[in-house]
Amino acid sequence: MKATFIFIFLVIQFCLSAQDSIYKGRGLVIPAKILEVNIKEISYKRADLLDGPLFIINKNEVQKIKYANGTIDSFKVVKEVAKVPTVVFVNPKYIAQDFNQIKPSIRRGTYKYQGHLLSDRNVFSLALEKNDLWKNTDIELNIIASKKYKVMQYSIGYSGAIIGGIGLYASALAGGSNSSTNDAALAAFAGILSAGIAVASQIISFKCKLKRVKHADTVAELYNQLSKN
Repeated sequence: MKATFIFIFLVIQFCLSAQDSIYKGRGLVIPAKILEVNIKEISYKRADLLDGPLFIINKNEVQKIKYANGTIDSFKVVKEVAKVPTVVFVNPKYIAQDFNQIKPSIRRGTYKYQGHLLSDRNVFSLALEKNDLWKNTDIELNIIASKKYKVMQYSIGYSGAIIGGIGLYASALAGGSNSSTNDAALAAFAGILSAGIAVASQIISFKCKLKRVKHADTVAELYNQLSKN
């Protein structure tokens, strides 16, 4: 009888020692039969369910594997750190202020306001409407100056182009094949003069535009500054 108990004890010990063991964190041990260990996962069957389903565990969750022959494979447990989203707190007051600011757009002389594209004339209307309360003389003076340069820009630009075009056309007619040498020379001189007038008018017109836009930008800046107060 004693020999029988010893035999049964040895068999049990052999069975226990013949199985693999998976050591997880916090002292958890899984008796198993290891089937495969790859880069990311470990495939095994439970020691008490060798004919049962296949289990797969993430390698990052395992500290070590002790095989039936006593060999031990140790693994580094990687703890996944939850990413905390970066939260930026923005004062709603500044959002409202930024939304009500007049900003220059890509095209000079046009502006953006509350998601809409405005011309300088629209900016002036907006500024004058608010200026009934502000009573700011700089806004009024810059609007007047901008309008003055706008008139000069278009009047000089168009009139110069028209005068130059007429002069070039007239010089071309005067310098025809039936004209004398003196007439041809005068026609050529008139053509050069007309071309010069046309070019000069466009240069002056462009300079007037730059001054017009500069005053319009000043109106937008004054509007933004007074709106913050």
